Amino acid sequence: MKRLIVAGILSSALLMGCGNANEPEPIPNDNEQGAEEDMGKAAEDEFTSQFLVSNEEEEEGFYRMRGELGGFEMLIPRDAVVDHKDYRITDNAVEKFIFWDINKDDNYNLSFDIYYHRDFSTDLRESYLESFVEGLDYDGEIKSEEVELTTIYQGFFEEEYEDNPSFYVLWAYVFSDESEEAISLIYNITAISEDNNEINIEDHKKIFDDIIRSLTF
Repeated sequence: MKRLIVAGILSSALLMGCGNANEPEPIPNDNEQGAEEDMGKAAEDEFTSQFLVSNEEEEEGFYRMRGELGGFEMLIPRDAVVDHKDYRITDNAVEKFIFWDINKDDNYNLSFDIYYHRDFSTDLRESYLESFVEGLDYDGEIKSEEVELTTIYQGFFEEEYEDNPSFYVLWAYVFSDESEEAISLIYNITAISEDNNEINIEDHKKIFDDIIRSLTF
């Protein structure tokens, strides 16, 4: 059983209006106000917003974030929120984030665990990866790829339970090829409704792939 994951998983219009200078400006209705003010939860959440590089989406549906230690940047979904209770920095070298995105309309509950390391030994890369995979109890295929001065290792599995919705896990370990930096990512997703276990996992695979490819050290 993927014990490290189960505990975490089972817990946005431009206002239009014109007239001559002597006419009062039209008052936007509530629907227009709501549309203009919807910047996504990541920008609206006080704690999460401090990590955003800009309050403008870099890509549709995504903001770019930067870690407090300044060692990495990456895209995050516009509605992902940092769990401030689980955020921490250890020995000025390790930074931990957990993001949450609960979407009832699309029937999914997402948790996204990120660990950034900035002082790991390049000689121990294989040991880091092996220990990480063992912690996931993962015995599937590990894909590797070199992308933008990084080496990416990643995998995917589905966990099924008799009395609870299945959940899916996408993971990656990304190593810098120019420095002693690395980051591990675990993207956990499950259905909210016990009566409807359908999730478009292919969409989430693309989201996860976009995220890890956006990562820079």
